[in-house]
Amino acid sequence: MFSWRVGPWQNCTRDCGGGISWRIVTCVKTNEDDTQILVRDSECDENKRPSSRKSCNGLMCPTWHAGEWSVCSVSCGKGVQRREVVCRHVGDVFCHEVEKPRTVKTCTTGVPCYDLAGDIQERKVGEFGGGDGIQGDQAITKEDLYTPRFVTTTWDSCSATCGEGVHFRYVRCQVFLRYLDDYVDLPDEDCSDEAKPAEKEVCMVEPCYDQYHWVPVGMTACSHTCLGGIQETIFACMSKVNQMTVADSFCAEAPHVQVERRVCNDRPCPQRWDLGAFGSCSKSCGGGVKSRAVKCIQEYAQNSVLNLPDFMCAQPGPPFTTYCNDMDCPAHWTVGNWSMCSVTCGIGVQMRIPLCQRVQNSSLVNVSLSDCDVTVKPLTEMSCNLTACPQPKIKVNKLKLFQLNKIRTIRLSAGMEGHILPDTNIVIKCPNVGLDRQKVTWFKNGLKFRRSKRAKVARSGALRIRQAYPGRDDAVYSCLIGGLEANVTISFISSFELLQAKILREKYLNGKEDNHNVLNKTVYYKDPIDRKRKPLTLISTEWSRCSVTCGGGLQSRNISCELISSRYYAALPKEECFRHSAVSPALIQSCNVDPCVEWQTGNWSECSDLDCVRYEYSIQRRSVDCVNLFNDTVTNSSWCTGLGFPPDSIRDCFNRNCSVKWLTSKWSECIADCGEKGIRVRSYKCVWSGSELPATFGSCDVIARPATTRTCKAKPCEDLECRDESENCPLVAQTALCDYPAYKRTCCKSCRNQSDIDNDTEEAKT
Repeated sequence: MFSWRVGPWQNCTRDCGGGISWRIVTCVKTNEDDTQILVRDSECDENKRPSSRKSCNGLMCPTWHAGEWSVCSVSCGKGVQRREVVCRHVGDVFCHEVEKPRTVKTCTTGVPCYDLAGDIQERKVGEFGGGDGIQGDQAITKEDLYTPRFVTTTWDSCSATCGEGVHFRYVRCQVFLRYLDDYVDLPDEDCSDEAKPAEKEVCMVEPCYDQYHWVPVGMTACSHTCLGGIQETIFACMSKVNQMTVADSFCAEAPHVQVERRVCNDRPCPQRWDLGAFGSCSKSCGGGVKSRAVKCIQEYAQNSVLNLPDFMCAQPGPPFTTYCNDMDCPAHWTVGNWSMCSVTCGIGVQMRIPLCQRVQNSSLVNVSLSDCDVTVKPLTEMSCNLTACPQPKIKVNKLKLFQLNKIRTIRLSAGMEGHILPDTNIVIKCPNVGLDRQKVTWFKNGLKFRRSKRAKVARSGALRIRQAYPGRDDAVYSCLIGGLEANVTISFISSFELLQAKILREKYLNGKEDNHNVLNKTVYYKDPIDRKRKPLTLISTEWSRCSVTCGGGLQSRNISCELISSRYYAALPKEECFRHSAVSPALIQSCNVDPCVEWQTGNWSECSDLDCVRYEYSIQRRSVDCVNLFNDTVTNSSWCTGLGFPPDSIRDCFNRNCSVKWLTSKWSECIADCGEKGIRVRSYKCVWSGSELPATFGSCDVIARPATTRTCKAKPCEDLECRDESENCPLVAQTALCDYPAYKRTCCKSCRNQSDIDNDTEEAKT
């Protein structure tokens, strides 16, 4: 199947003013396997041949249009002339600013200006300004022409509409003279500092397509070296005039020549080595190895390969590996471990030794330190142990010790209070950090301690008192060391205090009270007497009375953290018990949170005539509310249930208007046939006299009941208008219902007419 195949349109030969765009049109044959081959153009239908060229960019080129020059701006000497220059364009394509003709030029009247006694003879027609000189391919300012240089105009049109032609431009040597404020033409020799631009140049609008044709110049290389390949004819675009090879675009409209294809290299393929690509190098420097796949193969058909033993290919075979990256590796820094810190506390220094090393012959060797980059040299020193050294201090223990039974010796330390029994040995220590404990000085009640047979300071700095006694050894003892001071208070417990303390703490020793459940877990503390770890006990007093009886108050209790034994107990800061506990018992709690309320009543209403309950008695009402006294608002009545029953909201009251009477309806019409006797009826009910509202049942039993019936006589028949009061009256007359008084009265006319008909019938029979 033959068809035309077209290529893409080429760029237009002109941007505006009408140009030509071309494309290649060839005749191809499509085979059954959808492959295509080029054939002669004569094989395709010439009438259906697509166009190979088209016109393009037909819009008018933007052009500068200049008006007439104005008159010279002065009447003598040099002045300026001006004109309007506008760009005429279509669409968004505008004129090039660099090609804009000048709008101002210098002019002279030929009449010199004379200074007549200070009066310059000159009249300006317009604003004075300098000329622009020749405008060419680029804008040239006055400053550019302060020295002579060549100035060019724009190129004129090409001399040929197709093929090669020439176009021209003017080239002048010019200079701007400031004292004349004008441009002056000079000989070309004055612009010898630069080469004179060309005044003529070869140009071409578009090729003359009918002067070029395709010429075969050879065959392509064979597509395969064995097993048969393909070669095709190579065509070149040549000029018919001088047989010179030109670009293919010159043959855009030339007829294509049939491409010749032929088979080549149809011999069998020999055995050969199939070489794979080398992989990456095993090392980046210092000598590495990279490898590749090497196989002996033979191609026996297109895209079919047979793997052969290596000995069947040319020997020796190509190498499987090769060396790579054999340049020396750059030297790098290595460091050892940091030394121990120079101090044990405070700021010290750690050191380490840096080494410069590189890999040589697969081993690491030391080289000069200058071979390594000093900008990345690792640190050799760093500060260490930044924690501050402990400050000298006296270890203070905020603990109160209460002796309950006989103990041979009690040991106290700085910050403690000892409440002891008489005839007890006491040892007081002043523990410290960073101080010489042998240089401690003791004071008693502010005075320097005086040694006696019973009391003295040991070599260790501790104060010892034998068989302490009230009035003699109860005092505040102070230890002074290194400018620091701490106190120990000793007092003797009274018999009453001793008894009270024993009774309270025996409950905990005997297991009758257990406050350990207040804490999450048992907390242990080192006993100051026997130095063993023992559990702490949390002791609390009863809650105090609430501060208010209602409306929300507070109550408090005291809590102490104690270490209790049978011979003594020690009171510690409460934080010791809570240190390992997530729960801290409350010392203050809210109480009596119910609001303060009372029953409040409103005023009684008047004794109403509308609320009569019995003869001469009505009821009065009032509001009863439960009121919050805090904000004087009505609250839920359930808050006042504790106050007892609420006050009455209803009571009886005397009211003369609460008398009863029988209220009767009007008498009905006489129930009888016209002219006959009958009865009238009425209804009655018991009501209160004042409001005529229904009274309670039995209230009117004290008064006589009114009559409900009485006799009457119906009006004469002739006085009544005989008419039907229902649309069903004709049916009543036909069904002989007129004998009943009610129907006869309601359907008077129909019944009378029926009666007349019956009478006429009887007369006819007789």
